[in-house]
Amino acid sequence: MIECALKHSKTPEVIKEQFLRPAFHCQELLHNLINDVLDYSKMKHSNLTINISKTNVCKTVNDIKAMLDLKASSKGLELEICTSDNFNYRIWTDEIRLKQILLNLVGNALKFTEEGSIKICLKNVKQVIEETGKEVEAIEFKVIDTG
Repeated sequence: MIECALKHSKTPEVIKEQFLRPAFHCQELLHNLINDVLDYSKMKHSNLTINISKTNVCKTVNDIKAMLDLKASSKGLELEICTSDNFNYRIWTDEIRLKQILLNLVGNALKFTEEGSIKICLKNVKQVIEETGKEVEAIEFKVIDTG
């Protein structure tokens, strides 16, 4: 329903910005929380499935920012994303699990930071796989807060 109102051309932009987009992101957070509980149950019974796909990390991180921006601004905090130069933003991963991990890390930073900012930093790094000695590209995620 919220998504329909967001897409409807007659909905005033101020209503979309102040009410509908924050409500939509809260809806996503609740949906993710329910999925986390279900995933915990699946893990407990060894039924958790990992779905690897080509993932746009920048989109995933921007989604996290959009979901938590309202909470950050209500605490007077700045939520920022920083990337290194020439950042390669596509990786093979389970996007849902990545989102769960980042939501948890940024959520904890929000919970324990009273003033200042929280940065989600992304950087390409080279990593050596111990078993094969092969060097691969990876992404380093850092959540940096002033709390």
